[in-house]
Amino acid sequence: MKNARIAGWGILERGREQERVNLVELPIQERAPVLREFPREVPHGVRYFRQLYGISGTPEEFGSLAPRCPVFRVEEAGP
Repeated sequence: MKNARIAGWGILERGREQERVNLVELPIQERAPVLREFPREVPHGVRYFRQLYGISGTPEEFGSLAPRCPVFRVEEAGP
């Protein structure tokens, strides 16, 4: 998280393919809707949040994490 904030970019990998992308941190007020969708979109990742934040995993609990859980928008890096 701190490295993404500082660097502003990252590498997405799938198999042997790699793509450099820009990472833009969302303001707190824009995070809750994204976080509420997380349990439905990435159910296998809920366990990580349970361990890290001590939540049971409901969409409402995920939304309440907005002030302390960074969310980044992934954008194409360009040439």
